[in-house]
Amino acid sequence: MMISNRSDAETKFRKSQRCLFILLLLFIPVTLVASKLSDLLHSDLVFGLTEAGLMIGFVVVSVWVYVAHIRLTGKYPFYWLFRK
Repeated sequence: MMISNRSDAETKFRKSQRCLFILLLLFIPVTLVASKLSDLLHSDLVFGLTEAGLMIGFVVVSVWVYVAHIRLTGKYPFYWLFRK
């Protein structure tokens, strides 16, 4: 899907950056809550699953930011990914 309007591309880029920033802000509080819950339940499974989920979220949102930046600037380093 090509974005024809530059303002649409800029909006998507800003949204993706905002999501990444929110995810970074939530990292410490969510980690602390998962740690305390893990201590209460005497299981490291809660902490491990929470951290794995956060890391997967970081990867997904980072790729989203990268693709939005590529579409905004029009500079495709991997041109074969965006062939029509």
